[in-house]
Amino acid sequence: MRMNVRRLLQRAAIVVAVMAAVVATGGPANANVESGGTYPDPNKPAFCHYTIWDGTFYCNTEAEWFKPDYHWQVFVIGQDRSVYTRWRRDGGTAEWLNMGGTCNPNHRIFLNYQYANWSVVVNCIAAADGQWWYRKRFKDGSWTPRWIRGSASPDPL
Repeated sequence: MRMNVRRLLQRAAIVVAVMAAVVATGGPANANVESGGTYPDPNKPAFCHYTIWDGTFYCNTEAEWFKPDYHWQVFVIGQDRSVYTRWRRDGGTAEWLNMGGTCNPNHRIFLNYQYANWSVVVNCIAAADGQWWYRKRFKDGSWTPRWIRGSASPDPL
């Protein structure tokens, strides 16, 4: 009996150590399995790619949204500093879409969303003025036609 308790405590200690390591490192890099995760460009250290979806974007600028249809959508700052998005849907994967804007690649894109109603707001800090700008997706699927200065919240439920 004593041997089993000792073995159980050892195993519990290993589990706690592994969990602490995952928490300390922020978890696995990009757990989004649909895009395949990211990797750095060996020839351009500031840029990354998605393993499956490819694309070239500034590293550490990506934001991911797990949509109500149980698929992922990603937002990144591209080489031209515009925001790009790509998403998975039941029929396949969309191509990269340029959402415009000119964002500072030293700052990550920030998302606000209401999971239940498809409302999402994409926020970034502009390269030109250092202020927050956003584009908003409404419940009906439409987006604000252009980037708007400030930050916003998604539509209420």
